[in-house]
Amino acid sequence: MNNRIHVSELSLFELDMASRKMDVLEAVLKSVEGDSATADFEEIFEIVNAEKSNNLSKSWIYKCLGELEQEGFVVVDRISTPNKYMATKETIAKALESAKKEQMVKLHEKINQNRKNEQVIQNTSIHKLARELAGKSDKESRDYSHLIEGSENVRGSLISEILNAANQGSVIRIANSSVSLTSNLGERGPVEVRMLEQALNGVEMRVLFSRENTRANEPKSISSFMNDALPLLGKAVSSGHLKLRAIEEERGTYRSVIKDEEKMILYLSDTYKADAAFFISDEDNETLIQHAIKIFDERWGNAVDMTDMLRTTLSNINYEPAG
Repeated sequence: MNNRIHVSELSLFELDMASRKMDVLEAVLKSVEGDSATADFEEIFEIVNAEKSNNLSKSWIYKCLGELEQEGFVVVDRISTPNKYMATKETIAKALESAKKEQMVKLHEKINQNRKNEQVIQNTSIHKLARELAGKSDKESRDYSHLIEGSENVRGSLISEILNAANQGSVIRIANSSVSLTSNLGERGPVEVRMLEQALNGVEMRVLFSRENTRANEPKSISSFMNDALPLLGKAVSSGHLKLRAIEEERGTYRSVIKDEEKMILYLSDTYKADAAFFISDEDNETLIQHAIKIFDERWGNAVDMTDMLRTTLSNINYEPAG
C-alpha cells in the first residue's frame, strides 16, 4: 500500500497493512484506475500475483474479497456476469468510519473494565491475599472471628494480631475510657511499649478517650502511666504518629482496637486487663469493622485534640525526648 498511509494510526483500527487482504484491496484499487470503474475477478487475480513473491490461490483471494466487502472497503456488483468489484476513496472512508466506531466501543468497554479492575485492586486486602497464598484461608484459621479468653491471651493477641501486623502507613484506632486509664496507673506492660514503638515505625496511633466529666486530665494520667518509659513516649509524640483526643460522653462505650479495615479486638469489659474479648476479622465480619470505624471516626471528629497538652505536660516535668 501507499507509504504515505499512517500505518501506526491504521493499526489502532486493527488493520494490518502488511496482510494479504490489504494486497487484495490494493489490487482492486489498481484495477479500477483509468477509464474502468469496476474490475472482474480475473483482473484482480492477475494484479495480486503479478509479483513473484505473491502466490495466492483463487480461493484465498475470494475469501479476502468477501471480508473486504463485509467490512465495506469493496462494493460488489452481483448483477453483472461475472461479478464486478469496485473500491474508491469513498468506500474506504465509509469502511474506516465503521471501523472507528467499532474500535471506540471496544476502547470504552476496556476503559470501564480497567476502572472496575482499579477499584478491585484498590480495595483488595494484601494481607488476605497473603494468607490465601500461604494456604491459610480455611475456616479453622485464627484469622477468622473468635472469642479470646484469659487476660494474657487477650493482651498477647493485641500484640501479635494488631500491633505487630501493622506496617508503616497503617492506622490503628484505639477507643478507651479515662476511668480505665486513671484507675490502673501501675499496670503498664509490653502492650503500651509496643504501641509507642510502632508509632516510631510510622504506624498512626489514634487514641480516643471517652470521659463523663471535664475534670479528667488524660495527658497527666498518661505521663504518670508511662512514667518509666517517658523517653519512648516523648519520641512517639514528637514523631507526629501518636495522636490523642478526648470526648465527653454521658455513657461509656466498649473499648476497642482496630487495625486499618482488617481486624478489631472488642473488649467485653472496661477492666484494664480484660479476661475476655472478641477478635473480629474482615474475613467474616467486614461490615461490622466498617461500622465500628465509621462510629469511631465520627467520635474522633467531635473530640478535643489533647496531643499538644501531652507535649506540654512532658515539658513541664522537665522531660526532653532523646535523639
